[in-house]
Amino acid sequence: MVISNPDGTDGGQRNWQTVLRQILAAILVCTIVFFVEKFIIQVISVNYHNKQFGDKTKENKRNVILLTMLYEESKKSFPEYCQVNLGPLVVNVD
Repeated sequence: MVISNPDGTDGGQRNWQTVLRQILAAILVCTIVFFVEKFIIQVISVNYHNKQFGDKTKENKRNVILLTMLYEESKKSFPEYCQVNLGPLVVNVD
């Protein structure tokens, strides 16, 4: 901001400039508090959902592994059922 007057005399800070600086500082502090609050809420939400669905996710992964093992064994045991018939074209599903 301009500190001196054009005629060379030092007028100092005017009252409105001080008030404007205080208002801008208050807005800055409020904005920082707002974003910190939103960040903390986001961290709490992520932790909550990880705890709530962590066991379900582990169980689902285990079930997928078991189904994959069963499928691989069924392909070994019954290879004749692992073919897709597309008319004259026969494709093995491997």
